[in-house]
Amino acid sequence: MSKTEFGWKKGGAYALMVLGMLLMLYMIIYEDEPGGIPLIMILLGSAYLILRRFQHDEAN
Repeated sequence: MSKTEFGWKKGGAYALMVLGMLLMLYMIIYEDEPGGIPLIMILLGSAYLILRRFQHDEAN
């Protein structure tokens, strides 16, 4: 995978996490519970970044 391709995926992971956090904040304020979809968005974005970090460390 090229460095540019990883950059797009890394940006997408950060965007997914930020949108998940914003959606969670919205749902807590207006519905008084966080909900599952924002939690899944945050976990998926975090898991992708962590896994890519370990794969990058192993390659070097």
